[in-house]
Amino acid sequence: MFFVPGPFSAALLSLIFGLAVSAILVLFMANRHRMGSVLKPNRGRLIVAAFLGLTMHIWNAEFIPIVPIRLAIAVLPESFLFFVLFVVIGALLSILWYIPSCLIVSGVRSKLWRVALVALFWLGTASGCILIFGVTDLI
Repeated sequence: MFFVPGPFSAALLSLIFGLAVSAILVLFMANRHRMGSVLKPNRGRLIVAAFLGLTMHIWNAEFIPIVPIRLAIAVLPESFLFFVLFVVIGALLSILWYIPSCLIVSGVRSKLWRVALVALFWLGTASGCILIFGVTDLI
């Protein structure tokens, strides 16, 4: 079975996805004149980028988010090559999420708001994956 969001759930998913995208744009616009200092690596920025890269959704199956670290752990007993492949995918996604993580760490002073933004980005990618790919199997 294939789940396509209904009107209410599609509107809610679109709202969450739009909030995540607008948060990235607002952080970028607020820090656009000091991008040199924003993009300098430090421990916090690298940790947030690694967390976002290894836990972000690639697609959804059975309402369970599929993330690179989960795939790597799931296939470890079967094949070491697949484990390496998923770790490489997680590393590439970490590079992709480096700029948003730098914007979060340098643009937001409150640690509570940083955690909230990371959660918003996580939920935004989940919403985007459901809107784009749907869910392939219902529980």
